[in-house]
Amino acid sequence: SDVYKRQMMTECLFYTLVPGITNVGSDVADTKRDIQLQGENILEHHALIKVTESDEDGPFVTILTPQGDGEVYINGDRVTVPVELVHNTRLIFGLGHVFRYADPRVTGNLNATVSGAGRFSSTVSYAKALEERFASEREEMLKNASAAPVRLSDGGNGSFVVMKAEQQEEQTLRMREMEERIKTMETQTKEAARQYKAPTISSSRSAMSSATASPQGSPQQEASKHTSLLSAARLSSSKARLPNQQMFKQKVVLLGHQEVGKTSLRKCFEGDPMFSFMSRLPEVKSTTGIDNQLRTAMVNDDAVELKISDFAGQEAYHSHTHFLTGRSVFLLVWKISAVEQDFRSTGISEHEEERLCQWIAEVYAKYPHSKLMLVATHLDEMRDQSNRAVSFILDKVQKLISQYAVKIARTDASGQAMVLPILGSFAVSCKSRTFMTIGRYKHLSGKRIGDLLSVIAEACHDACNKDPAFPSAAIPGRHIRLMRELQTIKDRDGDDFLLSIGEYINLAVRIGIESDEELLQISQLLHSWDVIFMFNREELQAPENAYVFLHPMLLCKVAGMMFSFAHVIHTPSHLRALIGGLDYDIKSACIADMNLMKMGFLRFPLARILFHGSISEFLTRDAEDHEIVMFLQLLSAMELMYQVPQPCTDKAILEEEGKMANNAPAGQIHRYFVPSLSPFSVPICLKESAPLLFHNGLHIKHSFNMIPNEMWYKLQYRLRPFIKAMSVPCPIEGYNGNGAPGYRLQEADEVHNRWKDGMWLHCEAARVLVIREKDTIRMFSAEADSVDAEELHGKVEGQIKNLLKEYEGIQRTVMIECPVPHCTAWHKVGEVMMLDTVHCPECSQDYPSTAFASSGTSSLGEKHFSDVSKRGMRKMMQDSLDSVALMKVAEFLKINVTDDEISPVENVSSLEEKLDKVHVLHSLDNIVRHLMLKEHWELNSTH
Repeated sequence: SDVYKRQMMTECLFYTLVPGITNVGSDVADTKRDIQLQGENILEHHALIKVTESDEDGPFVTILTPQGDGEVYINGDRVTVPVELVHNTRLIFGLGHVFRYADPRVTGNLNATVSGAGRFSSTVSYAKALEERFASEREEMLKNASAAPVRLSDGGNGSFVVMKAEQQEEQTLRMREMEERIKTMETQTKEAARQYKAPTISSSRSAMSSATASPQGSPQQEASKHTSLLSAARLSSSKARLPNQQMFKQKVVLLGHQEVGKTSLRKCFEGDPMFSFMSRLPEVKSTTGIDNQLRTAMVNDDAVELKISDFAGQEAYHSHTHFLTGRSVFLLVWKISAVEQDFRSTGISEHEEERLCQWIAEVYAKYPHSKLMLVATHLDEMRDQSNRAVSFILDKVQKLISQYAVKIARTDASGQAMVLPILGSFAVSCKSRTFMTIGRYKHLSGKRIGDLLSVIAEACHDACNKDPAFPSAAIPGRHIRLMRELQTIKDRDGDDFLLSIGEYINLAVRIGIESDEELLQISQLLHSWDVIFMFNREELQAPENAYVFLHPMLLCKVAGMMFSFAHVIHTPSHLRALIGGLDYDIKSACIADMNLMKMGFLRFPLARILFHGSISEFLTRDAEDHEIVMFLQLLSAMELMYQVPQPCTDKAILEEEGKMANNAPAGQIHRYFVPSLSPFSVPICLKESAPLLFHNGLHIKHSFNMIPNEMWYKLQYRLRPFIKAMSVPCPIEGYNGNGAPGYRLQEADEVHNRWKDGMWLHCEAARVLVIREKDTIRMFSAEADSVDAEELHGKVEGQIKNLLKEYEGIQRTVMIECPVPHCTAWHKVGEVMMLDTVHCPECSQDYPSTAFASSGTSSLGEKHFSDVSKRGMRKMMQDSLDSVALMKVAEFLKINVTDDEISPVENVSSLEEKLDKVHVLHSLDNIVRHLMLKEHWELNSTH
């Protein structure tokens, strides 16, 4: 087995020595039997390894014989004659090919076949093997230096004298040269010892039960950020040149709101009917998750392979954006409104325009350089279908969308706006299979939809030619070979969903990929082509990438099944039959759900029903529970949901859901919370009173050019350890759920604070309220200790910075509130930190930058609030706190409390002692609970 600089890659590659002769070198006849090596000091015929036939009477023998001048080291010593190999012998061929010989008789696996890393236990490391070699070579050098020949000179009269001075000088130079070489070797040894070390990863088959991540998403291995993951490849990879190929492959992604005609358009791309009188609307059902269709079009004699992806438009399907890729042409599909044509002359409703803008933001946030087209449907429903009327609407809508694209565009380093280009605007009739357009494609108006597909193919062809990573659509041969090898693995091991990063790297090394950058580049390409799914596409060494998923479309389908049920429970019963692609029985799913999905929680019994059909169809057998759990953990690794511990005393529930909580304490189960499905928002009263409630703490505002939903939900996922989770029981009368009466858990009647637009963060001595308002995130803090509050703010800031690296199109400005009591202006934090004196243009005052207090009251005084706001705050505190807590919180907020607003305290002398025991921050928690309950009852009373 091979021994690499990195422990991750050690013993991922095995050579089985069969009876007979095995050749070692750069030119071998049988690559399956022989060992082919490349790199420095490797000869064409470097060594021979001979294994004698074994029999019952005697053991077999393995003899290694160096060939010619081939460098071969055994346990650090160079050998030039045949040597018998014994178990755990360290072998070095050439400059740096390190191997370990494992005798199966010693390991107890004589008849076993090596199928994965870690088959033999060993303490051999790359650094140890090289250290043995260097120590031996150093000893040999010193020996040679001390035994240097003495130079003799003719001293006249036939006698010889020793030239001692010259001899000593030459010997000193020789020793110095050798010492420098030894130091170089020792440096190499130390560098090898510092290389990345990670636990050996087992095969994906054995990893299926443990999945990709722990319940909380903790990494299973540490990643080194500063070393090259494939530095060893230069010594061991094959240098065989593989020819490049032109490959024109792109995705065509259909985005838009539900029922605008995306699926009908996709079906129209399948082909036109033979006769025009046969034209009719395609029969479709509502899309579940993502539906795909493959088409091939010819552009300039090049075959362009198009993968048309139809994304479900319902709000519930938040999973789409995880499967968007930059190598795509995006079609934003919208429905022309005949009513709006008459009344607004735009042909598009305000709601439809808002939805288009939301999709543009989702695309631009990740891929600001992608290509975009606008496609309007239902052209045949317009009252005026003249070329002039349609062109007017298309032009107007394109200008509206272009204005929004300019509004959200971020600026690059040179100050230029990075505007998302719109390639064209089209209107189609899926009934007549024709389309109309404006601009550069105007001459195609009235043509068939098949011609529209040709226009899209031309855009994809152009995108492939201009791909900065693969210009002219030229894909290196070794990348194509890697793709084929991965397909071979899929075909051979159909049950294996995962490929460990160690196996993946080893595969890349054998093919000839030489660096982190190259492997990341090809991995991103394979991800965009749905060959593999990487959990972190930006950083190969990220802890999330302990495994790569081999079947992205299966993962996409499983995620779609989960979000499809959220769509089902919000769809009236008589319309559920129109939802297509469901692999489960709706009634059984509702019974298993017990009304928890409406609260944003997923139970294991429901997951088993939702996922079973898709996974079983793929495996061609019934999916087992551990495979269901694995997919739950995969969705968690995608940051779509996270585990939440839940106390439970019901034995039936404990037995039913215990499979998801193997490590949970007794009397506790685990459920998954999906942030995008949360039904609750930050209470309006809490939003309105936040400036007063937190006026003694730091108030910061993060302004973005946009905040896509996916980014916000990821932020919630990553800050989940700091969320102060609270719930308030709110029992209902009767039953209004989706399952049969009686199938309802107690938690389904609780209001919780895992809000969809905010977070209540906590640490021991601080609370931070985070509120999302369109494209702004506001943060209010209350602290008993400013250090804890600043640390909590730092956690939020760190996660936002990490997310900004993933979203290339997003730009942020951090603002802080003006400290002047009556001023409501905001200042950029970056500018304030660079100035000694700050001038506020709104209140026209100058003040030192130190006036921006991180906690407590500013040196300029307290903020001014109206008497109405203070009275409202007093009323809110009175309703939610007892007398002692009320006085303590009022003192903290510096709000006067009159005697008639609090109940009398029995023992006045002990009042101060009681006040000291009341934790103000816990009182704030009680205020939040009260506001949650109050808003819930107010909303229910209005209904």
